[in-house]
Amino acid sequence: MGIDELTYGVSKSGVEEYINKINLDVLDNVIKKIQDTDDVKTSLRAGWAGKGEEDFEASLENAVGLAVDEIESVKKKIETTLNDLKDKMFTQDTNIYSEGAKTQFTVGGAN
Repeated sequence: MGIDELTYGVSKSGVEEYINKINLDVLDNVIKKIQDTDDVKTSLRAGWAGKGEEDFEASLENAVGLAVDEIESVKKKIETTLNDLKDKMFTQDTNIYSEGAKTQFTVGGAN
């Protein structure tokens, strides 16, 4: 590989892929699990009927909504933190590259 083929050391797409994997693979799966209340409701309805059961289902849905909102908030914080880190890494990488480009090498004392 020649020097003309070199790129910055930080991969923007790699950082974005990492953010997406965290969001999709971990936190989105948690949200899906929390939202899947069908088994709970089926069991609940089998042994309980009336206003108490209806109130419980409403409370369950409310709790699920609050949990999902909190996880979404955490996702946004993680994404913001990783994007800030990515920006700092790019700045550092660019500065190193720029400083290297300014350096003049001498061979045998000649410029």
